[in-house]
Amino acid sequence: MKDINMIYKLMILFLINSVNFPLSNSQLANFFTEYNYLDYVQFQLLIEDLVNSEMIKSKQSINSVLYTITDMGKQALNYMQSDISQSSINDMQEFVEKNKLKLMNESSSIANMVATVDGYDVCLELVEKQTSVLTINVFIKDEEMARTLCENWKSKSSGIFDYILNQLL
Repeated sequence: MKDINMIYKLMILFLINSVNFPLSNSQLANFFTEYNYLDYVQFQLLIEDLVNSEMIKSKQSINSVLYTITDMGKQALNYMQSDISQSSINDMQEFVEKNKLKLMNESSSIANMVATVDGYDVCLELVEKQTSVLTINVFIKDEEMARTLCENWKSKSSGIFDYILNQLL
């Protein structure tokens, strides 16, 4: 029998691989805790191990970490996917099917801010199918304004994208 942690790592890879957009730490943790596979601490240890072993790639945004599967992760999943039980696969497919639109919307708008000597560099990104369709880099002097920009990006990014396209086309 395979090590149970290896099975859970394969399940994380399967879940990330089952969608064509990045999944956040909280989205993944929600599945594993809601379906009673892992507690939050166990999940965090496994996800960290997958990042360290380069099976998945992480990207930090202001309010979440987003994960995508690497080529090495895909190879491992292809080789060992049969070790995941059918009932676990069914649970993951049900979770994705039930939450796909919500998961996609939460992962498509990425905002990040980095402190500099004079203020904050803010990067706002709109992603579709793991491809950046819009990136806006802005320098803001005030931390509160930079944070507000990042927080508002999630709800307003698609409208801003549509506005830019309409103005330029």
